[in-house]
Amino acid sequence: MDGHQFGPWNLLPDDILELLVGRNLCEIDRLHARRVCHSWRAAFARIEPPPPPPPLPLLLLPEADDDEHGLAFSCVLSGWDTHPFFLPRAARRRARCFGSCDGVWLFLAMEDGLQGDRARDHVLVNLHSFQFLDLPNVIRLDHTFPQLMKDIEIAIVAVTLSRQPTQQGCVAAGIIELPPFPIGVRPFAFWRMGDRVILPFYEDVFGDQAVEDVIYHNGYFLFLTQDEHIRVCQEPVFHDTNVDVDSILLRFEPRVDDGDAVLARYLVLCRGKVLMVVRLGCPHRRSPTSAFRVFERVDYLVVNAGVVEVLEHTWSEIDELGGRMLFLGRGCSRSYEEADGYPGMEGVYFLDDRSFRDPIFHDPDMVFDHTYHCCDNGRWSKSPFNVDRRFPERGRSKISPPKLTNTDEVLRELYRRIPCEIDRHYARRVCHSWRAALARLEPPAPHPQVPWLLLPETNEHGLTFSCVLSECRAHRFFLPSGARRARYFGSYDGAWLFLAVDGRGAQAQDHLLVNLNNFQYLDLPNAILLHNWYEPDKLDLKKVAIVAAALSRPPTERGCVVAGIIEPFLSAHRVAFWRMGDQVISPQPAWPWLLEEVEDILHYTFNRNGREHEAFLVLTTEENVLVCEPRFHGSSVQVLSNLVRFIPRGSDGQPVLARYLVESRGEVLMVVRLGSAIQYDPSAEEFRVFERRDFNDGKFNCIWNSMSELEGRMLFVGRGCSRSYEAADGPAMEGVYFLDDRSFRDPIFHDPYEQPIFRRANRCSDNGKWLEAPFIRLDRCLPERGPSKCSPPVWILP
Repeated sequence: MDGHQFGPWNLLPDDILELLVGRNLCEIDRLHARRVCHSWRAAFARIEPPPPPPPLPLLLLPEADDDEHGLAFSCVLSGWDTHPFFLPRAARRRARCFGSCDGVWLFLAMEDGLQGDRARDHVLVNLHSFQFLDLPNVIRLDHTFPQLMKDIEIAIVAVTLSRQPTQQGCVAAGIIELPPFPIGVRPFAFWRMGDRVILPFYEDVFGDQAVEDVIYHNGYFLFLTQDEHIRVCQEPVFHDTNVDVDSILLRFEPRVDDGDAVLARYLVLCRGKVLMVVRLGCPHRRSPTSAFRVFERVDYLVVNAGVVEVLEHTWSEIDELGGRMLFLGRGCSRSYEEADGYPGMEGVYFLDDRSFRDPIFHDPDMVFDHTYHCCDNGRWSKSPFNVDRRFPERGRSKISPPKLTNTDEVLRELYRRIPCEIDRHYARRVCHSWRAALARLEPPAPHPQVPWLLLPETNEHGLTFSCVLSECRAHRFFLPSGARRARYFGSYDGAWLFLAVDGRGAQAQDHLLVNLNNFQYLDLPNAILLHNWYEPDKLDLKKVAIVAAALSRPPTERGCVVAGIIEPFLSAHRVAFWRMGDQVISPQPAWPWLLEEVEDILHYTFNRNGREHEAFLVLTTEENVLVCEPRFHGSSVQVLSNLVRFIPRGSDGQPVLARYLVESRGEVLMVVRLGSAIQYDPSAEEFRVFERRDFNDGKFNCIWNSMSELEGRMLFVGRGCSRSYEAADGPAMEGVYFLDDRSFRDPIFHDPYEQPIFRRANRCSDNGKWLEAPFIRLDRCLPERGPSKCSPPVWILP
């Protein structure tokens, strides 16, 4: 064969390399692939490997008695292959494993003398850093006379934690075994991470039912009993000598006979709900598991003669797993989603825990075969009904049963492909191991954030927001109940939201400014002081509705001034100024330009005569700009103003729906929103962007010059809160991003003595992006929503 038909490895095309790497999802397999030869490694160094799916638990297999198999683990992503596993020192390798927790933590019981099944020196070890944390080995039954009754040795057989073991306040709940008086006693116990002795608690929470499993959920430890009841225990209160535990037993209605023998029961948290998984089979077979049944906890009220008598509980069987991947293990069961990159892998993944009920303590004079079963491992699927033992089998071990542990290998490349902060937050929730890995690896910084579109509640939809960086997908949004049906009228940088609440939806006039990060609330004025026309020396207090607002600086900083477009009771829109913290709006000056309606306001910092100045710019319907510099003296305000007149542009050929001011690259731009001339309530069809240019002919000061290109700008327009961003700073595209503000001019007040004016519901459907170059295009990429009785949409500024 002609050797010139082949080139060196490093000339292999990138698409072929990416195909080869893409077929290796398991990190261990990828590592082995790079070890083929130096040229192979050099070729693969040119490309970034595609990110693997979210990590799944690994099956840890203990050393077998036949000395043919050492410690190993099996990975679902590598086709169930086994890989050798390292633990420092033989004592660690021959320890008894009794559980795991997120972040690759493994619970072990061991002795330096390699006593195998009698190992009872309990530790928690991290398999990445090999950090060891000590666990209790004894329990104190009586704190009154500790000299007379010594601490009793225990064996922990299952455990779960309230939080990460290195976090302050971590509490452990464990199922423990006491020595053979009386034989077979397996109570549960609580301790704090770092405790070496388990303290007693005296509440009657043991009962006469054996404990099957334990999990932690929403501040409570849940213990599943053999009768399928749940003992709910609050996080205990620890004292110097004892522990206080408040608990309640939730009794569930008995289920019908399962047909086969019940081998085990497990609790799993899945999609925010508590599931019980029942393992069925024949206990006399070598691999006894034959099926699983999955149940969901259901609570319902028993009502008799219209009176609620009691809250009952039952287990309702789930007909389909619905894409769930359930990994079972006492104290460490976890749920994952098939949709996260595991097509066709829905099922129940199980390991051999038949030895769970075998006693660890026994009379040394009695003959007792204490070996752990390690062969009944696999996956069960409900559709089609099948038990697949693809997990490796292993002979009996005197050391330990198999255990599940979690891996946290996460590639930074994956997170570079997720620019949205919320999407990254959701990605971290795939499993605990991802969070542990990212906390250590320091993932790449997110892209600069852009505004979110907040859509109000309607009769059909709850409160949501949409992010441009996540391809305009909608996310659920939380606000306290009092603010969910408020009227939103603007926002400010740092996730500050202007809203009006009083329970009357769109007519709400109790004005607030709330921070969506910490829910700090700041009061805004609800009334204005006006001069009495008949008695000029008197002032009248008049209700107002604020419809737009702009701030001079962050609202928590000293000297913050607010400029607002307000609607006084039964009056037209006007501009007012007040200081953050004012309870009422001070009397405002009368301006001669009131015949021009107000379109928008903007706070602008500019340089004049070598000095930096601040002013509020007020845009009118005639496209003139009033430059206002408010000066406060006690309770009064003086406004230094200058009207900058622009040469009229002439007709746009289409109705002007709105005009906005936005600062971009140090300059002031005007964005004009145009609609259709043939629609009754027109939506946006086109946008035109203008930049200010000086022009002085004695009558006019400036001219609005049309821009043919946006030159990489991303303009988010909204009255009082328009912002400009650079497309070069992130993955989003240039354009004018707009929301539906057609309700801006609809009156909020109406005369109570006249026939009520019909007020249309706030329109929420005219949202999207407009792009001028290379061709004019309007893309309604942002979500639409039906009319809302509460509020129009609003931007949330990052």
